Amino acid sequence: MLKLLSLILWGATIMIFIDHLIGYLIEGGEFLEVSPNALVLGFVMLLGALMVWELILIVKDPKGVLYKRKTKV
Repeated sequence: MLKLLSLILWGATIMIFIDHLIGYLIEGGEFLEVSPNALVLGFVMLLGALMVWELILIVKDPKGVLYKRKTKV
């Protein structure tokens, strides 16, 4: 399930890059903003991605840890 987490984080990376690029081309100024607000936003986005991934792991339960599957003998 690490492929899904990787996909989520790469999607966020591309989204943020496009946002910075368009803001830089239209408004000018700095390409990368280093401020406390930008740092908090980055952590919130990371926590959101991890929470979505954890929720998907709980629902899918790929190793059958939460929900025991019955096997035929």
